[in-house]
Amino acid sequence: EFKEYAQREFTANDDVELPARDYLLLDNAGQWSVPEIEKAAACNLMIYELCDKYSEPITRYEFCKLAYRLIATEFSPNSDSRMGVGLVMQDVLNERGISDVGVGKFSDCDFSEVAALTSIGIINGMGDGTFCPDSCITREQAAAILCRTAEFLGNKTIIRPQYEKMFDDENCISDWAKSSVASMKAMGIMEGISEKEFAPAQTYTVEQAIATMVRLYECG
Repeated sequence: EFKEYAQREFTANDDVELPARDYLLLDNAGQWSVPEIEKAAACNLMIYELCDKYSEPITRYEFCKLAYRLIATEFSPNSDSRMGVGLVMQDVLNERGISDVGVGKFSDCDFSEVAALTSIGIINGMGDGTFCPDSCITREQAAAILCRTAEFLGNKTIIRPQYEKMFDDENCISDWAKSSVASMKAMGIMEGISEKEFAPAQTYTVEQAIATMVRLYECG
């Protein structure tokens, strides 16, 4: 159970652009994703800045924001504001004995969500000191982050399937992502773009990202 916190001063990281209307925007969402988006909103997993771009590729930073909110909501379902989410995450880091949150690790990114997820081993940079927050996330990167998030939460049954050919384009999946892709498929979190193709380098859309966060949240 989380303790009460004294209110802190707002910073630039707390600025948020609220939706133009006070209800969930679904106009440009695919029919298949509407139930998942509505569930995300009901479970406090939604990032409302994403409401007008469901069919667009999600960026690495946007995906991190969803994962960050998922973790905070798992630990404290009532963390319903950006300040609340940040305080919950700080408590989680403290409980895990993590004091170095990785701020300033990347030359092109200093977002608190990225710093936190880097410090707990859920995300990595590009290997050259950059994070590329505005670059589109690939499907295999998404699978790896989802899998590491499940491992970090500790309340998910992680399925590690024995080797089998799951997709015809399996040879195109990077070695570092293969086990994550297999686990996410076996757990019903993330499927291929067809029964035979995973398309690891293809971009991932906002609505696909939201849907997989919801599935991971519901996974026991």
